[in-house]
Amino acid sequence: MKCKTYLPESHQPTWCFVFALLVTIGSGEVQSTGRTAVHPADEIIEVQGISCTGRIEYHTNGKLRFCSLAREDALSGQLLPAGTGVHFREDGVFDWCFLQEDTKIQGIQSRGDGHGFMTEFHPNGQLKVAYLAEAEVIQNIPCAKFRFLSAVFWPLHGKNGRTSFHDNGRLSYCELSKKYTIEGQRFRRGAAVIFDENGKLAVETRDDDVPEP
Repeated sequence: MKCKTYLPESHQPTWCFVFALLVTIGSGEVQSTGRTAVHPADEIIEVQGISCTGRIEYHTNGKLRFCSLAREDALSGQLLPAGTGVHFREDGVFDWCFLQEDTKIQGIQSRGDGHGFMTEFHPNGQLKVAYLAEAEVIQNIPCAKFRFLSAVFWPLHGKNGRTSFHDNGRLSYCELSKKYTIEGQRFRRGAAVIFDENGKLAVETRDDDVPEP
């Protein structure tokens, strides 16, 4: 089947993403590439400045890879609740997390459901990818909340359901929660819109296949 999409390649989810989305919801598994240590749930282990509990995973170079926060902690300037699963690259940079509950991240209400939704960050700490828990206006753009079916059926309509940002904090991608005019161009509800790092429409976005509400 040929995938119909109006998004540039950099914004197209892969089948791996869809498969991972289906598998991770409720799976509770994080793959390990190095040493793993399992501690009692009520024991707090300090690892490289992070308060961890339960299963702790390390990269082969000894750096912390993944753990669940034993207490509320701040990473990249963002306060994260206890129980959040946090992941670090081999160089120690915090790059994504699994929120246990809906949490406001840099002003964005992001969905949390165990290992179901991966909230991502740029190396400079700016929010990169979020799954909106509710429709909200972001930088004057009405963005729709995440819908599971939007991600599953992306080959049919070319939209991935996520909301993403550039490393300067500017909105990069979202799907509209209502009809809206941007830079003189009228979009239907559900249309995918893409912006460059200056906040301007980056590509011509077609929404002729989005049904009227």
